[in-house]
Amino acid sequence: MEPKDDVTGSDQLPIANRKSPARRRGGRRPGAGAPRGNMNALKHGKYSKQFSELGLLVAASPNVREVLLALAARYDLKRRKAETVAAEVLGRILGRAGDIAAGRTKKPLLPEDFRDVIDGRQ
Repeated sequence: MEPKDDVTGSDQLPIANRKSPARRRGGRRPGAGAPRGNMNALKHGKYSKQFSELGLLVAASPNVREVLLALAARYDLKRRKAETVAAEVLGRILGRAGDIAAGRTKKPLLPEDFRDVIDGRQ
């Protein structure tokens, strides 16, 4: 078998057999790219210039720092409460499933059965 001199790549046709002109690949073209305001390309992380500058601004303002710390504490409190409620609800569901499987009860669990857990009156 003879080597093919006119082939540009294994997945492309020989230059002589091409029927259409070469297409542009990549690069800027009208209408390409993300819409304005899209945050998908926002730089983030330890080495980001944007976030290091933002960190300096936040650190320079005690009011902003206090507000962010308060928001973080509130979020943490809500997360811990949600985890506690979820664990209690799951425990009750699994306990009831055991009773149903053993034939001790046929009553299904209803949202009202968890009202005390959700309201915090365990």
